[in-house]
Amino acid sequence: MKKTCCVLLILSLVVTLFAGCSFSPVDYIRTKGAEVNPAAVIDKTEYTWPQAYSEVLSVCGSKYGTFTETKGKDDEVVSRSGVFFAGLFDWNSDGTPELFIGSSGKDSKSASAENFEVYSYINGKAVPVLSEKPGANAEDEENTVSLIKSDEGNIIGVSHSFSGGKKNDRSFYTFDGEKVACAKLYFGAVAEDAKVDETAEKTTAAQETTTLPEEETTAEEPVTDENGEPVTADETGEEENETTEAEETTASPETYNGSYTYFSIDGKDCTASEFNAKLNSYNSLNTVDIDLSQGADISVLSAFLSGSAPQYTDPYSGIIYASDAKAEN
Repeated sequence: MKKTCCVLLILSLVVTLFAGCSFSPVDYIRTKGAEVNPAAVIDKTEYTWPQAYSEVLSVCGSKYGTFTETKGKDDEVVSRSGVFFAGLFDWNSDGTPELFIGSSGKDSKSASAENFEVYSYINGKAVPVLSEKPGANAEDEENTVSLIKSDEGNIIGVSHSFSGGKKNDRSFYTFDGEKVACAKLYFGAVAEDAKVDETAEKTTAAQETTTLPEEETTAEEPVTDENGEPVTADETGEEENETTEAEETTASPETYNGSYTYFSIDGKDCTASEFNAKLNSYNSLNTVDIDLSQGADISVLSAFLSGSAPQYTDPYSGIIYASDAKAEN
């Protein structure tokens, strides 16, 4: 009997203890650290989409920090970290926007955002539906993420570049509310599945010696020493013919020379003209490019999502969102 009473007493104390505990999603993230997926804790079913996205923005701010630039000796920006930008984009055209965020960790070695994430409001939760690591493409374009509006649905475009520009792709993502689909256009100096020998770039060609043509000279009085004897060129330190060695150059068949020879659409080989036609079909759509190297003021979006601002105009799509969480054109 005494044993049963003790067990009941302990259970009562445990229930009382946990009943008095209350952890918000942000508190839980801060307790557990970066290993916790935000979607695993942002699951309060009564949240509206602004409230759910407000928690995501808060969590990402705690995880990555505010936008910061690190400069080198010559006052040149060597790295950037924190939350670069955030915005709203109705990716699946269902009337409720998705939230996208660009960020880099505090140990970032890049001047551009290293992470691009998209969250969707599903069943009262902010669920991550896309996680990307954009890369500067071979044409040195600054913008490697694009928000594209199409009659058939909205698209998010992300560019990648690998192996010093020898391998590249443009990935175009669509979202139907349940799953994300990707159309990939690959172009490169090597086949998509081929390995690249990076050591080839470090090999150099044998040095070449070039003899320059003799310059035309006019007759001059012979050079003599103090005794009147002629002095040879060797003795004066002058040379009759000049030779020079060509600068060390890279010469390897594996070295990228800016000419692409491999093209594919959705994993199927195609010609350059077919590739360009497909790419131009995307480029002809209404597109807004995001500069991944610049930070943006996200305080207005944060204020709107938290309920302290009556409306928000997205700088990327131009859409105005009112406090009742309905979008206006």
